[in-house]
Amino acid sequence: MRGLFCGTTARNNEEYRKVVKRRMLTMTILIIVGIATAVTAYMAFHHSTSAISDHTLGIYSGVGFGMAASGLFFLIRDFLLLRNEAKLKQQRLEQTDERLAQIRDLALKPALFTMLFILFTSCLIGSIFYPVLIYILLITVWAFLIVYIIATRYYSRKM
Repeated sequence: MRGLFCGTTARNNEEYRKVVKRRMLTMTILIIVGIATAVTAYMAFHHSTSAISDHTLGIYSGVGFGMAASGLFFLIRDFLLLRNEAKLKQQRLEQTDERLAQIRDLALKPALFTMLFILFTSCLIGSIFYPVLIYILLITVWAFLIVYIIATRYYSRKM
């Protein structure tokens, strides 16, 4: 999974330091969203006026704590990375490797195709049992396709 969300074009350590700081901001947001999710589940559990099952609340609290814990782990890792110039350079060189970028791009194609196929198949089969599911999953597929088209046009003009 190395490089799926970590690719960069930073040419020197100062540019890469900015990338790492931006990533640290993202991890801080992930921690806040995770804590908010867990607290929401906790509040819903203790104010049992909600119609949400205990199982669903357990999933929400687990996802929230998992997001917060992983965000904290990566935040600490990046903080330590910024303090060590040699490791910063090593990771920058690893993440700017053209071979890894090409592997990432090639691996993304079948993964995205598989995801769309599973979403569409789930939409068709699942809607038999739960009719609202067809709308939810089709909106997800269409949102992906629209974002893909917009991103493709944006990057084709930028490059």
